Amino acid sequence: MRYKLKKQFFKPFNSNTEGIMKKYSLMLCMFLVFAFAAISCTDDDTKPNEEMPDKKTITGKLTEIPNPCTTDPCLPGVVTAIETDSLNYIITVNHLWYDREVVINNDTLRVNDSVEAYGSITKKQDLQSQTYYEIEIINLKKL
Repeated sequence: MRYKLKKQFFKPFNSNTEGIMKKYSLMLCMFLVFAFAAISCTDDDTKPNEEMPDKKTITGKLTEIPNPCTTDPCLPGVVTAIETDSLNYIITVNHLWYDREVVINNDTLRVNDSVEAYGSITKKQDLQSQTYYEIEIINLKKL
């Protein structure tokens, strides 16, 4: 048994509806082009208040310092940092502040232990316009 399909099943819109659909399709295409252009021009790796990371080695002692004010209101707390002669570098792992014991090869590093760290250094500013530095750890060893 053979069925004949009428042409109307394949053309559910009248000519006026087709014109509207073409108009909106063109608008959607234009939107997508501009959206992709905007995305390709955006650099997601840099935030407005940080410089491009510079990799270097620093030596100093492990310490805990008050965390920078990055929320409103400022929340109290401490973060693990490396204290050098001139600066404190907050230790980050996967771009998150490290606030617990540092364990390397089953050896726990404690406050005042001398360490050498290699990583990406970034300079930032908190909400109170105080400058602080972070080091994204690539390699850390006890001296």
